[in-house]
Amino acid sequence: LGPVIGYNSATYGQSGLEAGLDDHLRGLRGYPNSTIWITQVLYTQAPPGLDVRLSIEKSLQSTTDNLLVGSTGALILLNARSGEIYVMSSAPTFDPNQLEGKWETWIKDDQSPLVNRPTQGLYPIGTALGPFLLSSTTQVQNLPQPPASLQTSSKDRWLNCAIPPAQSDDWGAIIQSGCPGANLTLSNTLTSVDIRTLYDQLGFDDNPVVPLASAVSVLPQTDFSVTDAVIGEDGLRITPLQMSLAAAALSNHGVRPAPRLAIAVNTPHQGWVLLPAEDSIEALPQTNVDKIVKLLAISELPVWESLSNAYTEDGKL
Repeated sequence: LGPVIGYNSATYGQSGLEAGLDDHLRGLRGYPNSTIWITQVLYTQAPPGLDVRLSIEKSLQSTTDNLLVGSTGALILLNARSGEIYVMSSAPTFDPNQLEGKWETWIKDDQSPLVNRPTQGLYPIGTALGPFLLSSTTQVQNLPQPPASLQTSSKDRWLNCAIPPAQSDDWGAIIQSGCPGANLTLSNTLTSVDIRTLYDQLGFDDNPVVPLASAVSVLPQTDFSVTDAVIGEDGLRITPLQMSLAAAALSNHGVRPAPRLAIAVNTPHQGWVLLPAEDSIEALPQTNVDKIVKLLAISELPVWESLSNAYTEDGKL
C-alpha cells in the first residue's frame, strides 16, 4: 500500500493519503472550530489527529500486491454499485519506512516506484472502447454482421485481437477478445462528436474525486479521426481508475459510481462519521447496458469480460 498511503516526511514532503487526508490526520478537521481554536491558543498546536477508515480490504490488497511483484502496472478492484475501492495496487511499489535510505534510488529508478499508477499513470485504452461502442451503436440500429477481418493496420503496424476469439462470427466473442475490426465496424454510424460525447459519459475528461494526487487525462484534439479513436490511436490517455469506473457503469446498469476510498473519520464527540460522497452519474442507457453485459458474459462465471491491447507512441505493446 506504499503508493496509496504515501509518506509524511519533514525532508521529502507528503504523498498519497498522508497528503490527501492531512487535515484529518493532523486534527485540523473533524473537531468543532472552537476546539481547534482553543487548543491552538493554549497549546500552540492542533488537537490530536483523527483516525480515518478506508474502503481497502487488507487481505485482497495483499494478495494483489503479491500477484504484481515483478510487473509494472496497476490493478483496481471496486464495488460497481457503491464505488468503494477494495484494492488499489501499483507496481513496482515502495516501503515508506525506507524513505530516508532509498529516496535517491527511487527517484532515479526508471520504473518510478513512487508513482501511484492507478491515479497517476496515463495509459492508451487500445480497443477497450469496444463494450462502450456497443452501447452507442445499439441505440440506433441492430448490430451489423461481424466483420470479415478482425485485424487492421495503423501507423505502419498491424493491430490484432488481444487474444484469438472463440468464434470469429460472434459479436460477444470478438468484443471480449479486443478485436480492432469489431470496433471499426461498430463505429460506421458514429461521428467524432459521438465519440467525444461517449468520452464525457464515461468520465474520461473528469478527475475522479479521491484524496490522492491524480493525473489529468489527455483528450484528443477536436479534429481527431473516429477510426483512430475506436482502436485507441487518437492520443487519448486516461488513468486506470477512470477506466475502472467506466467499466463499473456496465456492471451497474449504466450508472457510473463515484469512487470511495476514505469512508469515515473517528471524531471525539460523534464517533465514526461518514465522509461525504460524490453523486453517481447515469452514464449509459440501462436497456443497452444489460444486453451488452449478457453478450460479454462468461457462461461458467457470474462475470463479463473484455480484453484489449494498446500501443504507446513509440509502438510498444
